[in-house]
Amino acid sequence: MKNKFKISIFLCLVCVFCLPLQVQAQAQTDALTSSQLTSSQTQSNSAKETPNNNAANELQQFAEQELKLNSQFSNQTEQELALDMKILSLQQSLQTINEGITNDQSALESQQKQLKDLQTQEIQLQKQHQDDSDKLGDILNTFYQSGNEEVGFLPYMKVLFHSTSMSDFLDRWEYVTYIMDDFRELNQEILIANTNITKQQSLINGKMASVKASLEDKEKLQQTQQQLLSSQQNLLAQVNSQEKATILSSLNVQSNIEELTQEQSLETSLAAAGREAGINPSDAADADLLNSNNSQLVAIPYNFESILAYAEQYLGTPYVWGGTVPSPGFDCSGFVQYVFGHFGVKLNRVSQDQFKEGIGIPETDLKPGDLLFFSTYEAGASHVGIYIGNNIMIDSEAYGVCFDNITNSYWASRYLGARRVVFLEKL
Repeated sequence: MKNKFKISIFLCLVCVFCLPLQVQAQAQTDALTSSQLTSSQTQSNSAKETPNNNAANELQQFAEQELKLNSQFSNQTEQELALDMKILSLQQSLQTINEGITNDQSALESQQKQLKDLQTQEIQLQKQHQDDSDKLGDILNTFYQSGNEEVGFLPYMKVLFHSTSMSDFLDRWEYVTYIMDDFRELNQEILIANTNITKQQSLINGKMASVKASLEDKEKLQQTQQQLLSSQQNLLAQVNSQEKATILSSLNVQSNIEELTQEQSLETSLAAAGREAGINPSDAADADLLNSNNSQLVAIPYNFESILAYAEQYLGTPYVWGGTVPSPGFDCSGFVQYVFGHFGVKLNRVSQDQFKEGIGIPETDLKPGDLLFFSTYEAGASHVGIYIGNNIMIDSEAYGVCFDNITNSYWASRYLGARRVVFLEKL
């Protein structure tokens, strides 16, 4: 009994001491479990949030790439359009130059034919002179042989010396005089004809030299423009082929529809659109320039090759109503003002006021650097270009900055006059 009682007491004491340890262990276990659950939940939440952040970042990157590609595509399209417009301008300029070369070649062939005809006439005159000389000898010889047995050509003095009487002498003298007067007249006519032929040959040779010089100048200009055209075409070949084909197709259709004869209607529409948009070229001019009226030439230490080379840099630049700078583009008077302004020559802003500057020049005395004025979309000097020689000018028209032939039907019928505003110290 006592042993059972002792065992019971021992078990009670063990329970008293072990129960708090179990509670504490359970609490620690619960805390650990809770911590593990919390950590697991946190990791789970973190695992759930990471994919969302990555997707947002990727979306942002795609959006940035899309913006960059759109910008790149837009720049490419603008580059293609600018190159195509420049190529069209250069092609039109080359066409103008080629037409001038063809005309010069035709003129040269015509002069060569005239010269050949004159040479044929000269040969015929020489033959005629020889025939007349032979004929005179035959006549005198026949006349002399009529009373003599001797044969062969005898000078007219021997004809006279062989007279048999005074009456025969007078008859022979009258006959010989008649023949010699007739021969002298023939020689005089031949001499006059030869003189006229020589003058005509000299005149034709002068014209041929002038045409050849003009032809050489045009061929040099043609070579320069062909090189520029090749350079622009090489640049165009580097851009996207599909976009290039689309833009070229559109521009080719426009170029087939639009001809130079539509210049007036194009400029009228551009001017109307500019005015409707509230753009007035004269507003951009300085008051002192608009009110100025230079009556003397401005001397500048440059040759025209320098001025032309600078102007040619802007071939293909678009036509913009009221434009005074290369970007976005020029109108006609803005281009002229910009080119001459580069060399220190201040010109009025609009063509009507530029027509009042410098000195008037007759069309027969045009020199490179003179300003040419035309009456196009409205009365008066509504268009201006820079003369470069050989009936060609460089100007900004509806196709942009290009070369134009002032003798074609459009420009010749609208020609108003020319002004010289500079004196080139280096010719």
